Amino acid sequence: MYAQIPIGKDNNAVPRGYGVSGTPTYHNDASAWVPAVPSPSAKISLSLATYNVFHDSSFPLKHRFTALRDAILNSNADMLCLQEVTDEFLSLLLGDSRIKEQFRWCSRSDKSIMESERNVVLLAREDYGFEWVRIELGGKHKSAIVACLRTPHAVVIIAGIHLSAGRAAPILQKKREELTTLLAFLHLHHAADEWIIVGDMNWPDSEQLSLQDELTDVWTLNGGETYDPTTNPLAAASARESREPQRYDRILIKRGSLLSVPVESCELFGLPLAGAGPPSDHWGLKATVQIGPINSSSFATTVPPADIIPVPALNPLPTTITDSEVHDFCTKHGCFPSVAQDEALKYAVDILRAFVSDMLSPTASINSTVNSSVVRLVVAPVGSFAMGYHNPGSDVDCIVVGNINPGTFWNLMRWKIRAAIVGADAVQLRRFVKDASVQMMELEIHDVKMDIQYCPAGKLIDW
Repeated sequence: MYAQIPIGKDNNAVPRGYGVSGTPTYHNDASAWVPAVPSPSAKISLSLATYNVFHDSSFPLKHRFTALRDAILNSNADMLCLQEVTDEFLSLLLGDSRIKEQFRWCSRSDKSIMESERNVVLLAREDYGFEWVRIELGGKHKSAIVACLRTPHAVVIIAGIHLSAGRAAPILQKKREELTTLLAFLHLHHAADEWIIVGDMNWPDSEQLSLQDELTDVWTLNGGETYDPTTNPLAAASARESREPQRYDRILIKRGSLLSVPVESCELFGLPLAGAGPPSDHWGLKATVQIGPINSSSFATTVPPADIIPVPALNPLPTTITDSEVHDFCTKHGCFPSVAQDEALKYAVDILRAFVSDMLSPTASINSTVNSSVVRLVVAPVGSFAMGYHNPGSDVDCIVVGNINPGTFWNLMRWKIRAAIVGADAVQLRRFVKDASVQMMELEIHDVKMDIQYCPAGKLIDW
């Protein structure tokens, strides 16, 4: 609930509970999906998965239904949190005989009319019956499923979420508020229980995940990207901002709890078969959660609180290889850029410096209020190229430091690029990342890829 409209002469609002009650949990009794009250589970572990099925009118769900259904079945999960579920897709899914055989519990029925176009839905096997409520997180389409699974060792709360999409600063703040709202509910109603938060968090890898002192990500391995426009055609077609692979889909557990997750149990699913297209723009993520005391060496230890996580000592292996031998080996295998490659990168930087300097000429300005005599712009390489640690495949990162506001600078850049004469040394704009917390242009100069950012800091130039 976001706010209340006061009604009556005294403008008194009627008190309401924190959460918004959901519809009953539905059970498949072999003939229909009917409301049912689940019994406590006898299980002490569960395989939990999250999967965004991708709702987009350009790629209708009904055309991808068979592939999506097979991916869901092949996940072999005990409980599965789905995002972007429509009424149409849910009806098809819960009407499928194979789905009904594998998953006997659902947060919705096959005849449900849901609140929005994209919804979060929870499926579970027979032995994992759950109760649930719907919690409003604020904003359009943003609500969470908070399910309660009663087990021999603990009450496990499974919160299925789909945070707002976008990487701009206001959207990142909105995501933080959505997570904070969910955590406030869990603290208020389930402080003594165990928590698992699962779903599409839309959280860019470049930003620190909120509430890390209370939650831990069960999968921190490299190569765990679940949204990858470089390998997934549906992701490439739907990407609105960055096309960098991201680990958007996550499973978080409460720190210092009775829950533990073996790293080797984490896996991706929903990858396309050979010669076939992907079912969704996301890959699914699955992990096995142990509930209660650990009785098997195959499970990792319980996640300790953030302030006492042990850090293993670094013990480098001894070696007799000398620095010169390493250098010769790397040179032989092309790990270092050649003199010609270095010169090409330096030449590209020189062209960019001249290009930026030329923007300040009287004929280049599109803003008559900008006095070129007092405007100063300095181009400085940064990153691996600036430090001399680049390789033959590296691009060049540069920052432009100036004493004009960012809007004026980017307008000048775009105007100058459009007006420039096309040639071998032309500055070509490949992409402008405008709606981001840090704006950036991706350029190509003399076949060299360059990324530039702008820093308004007049005092830094003077220093």
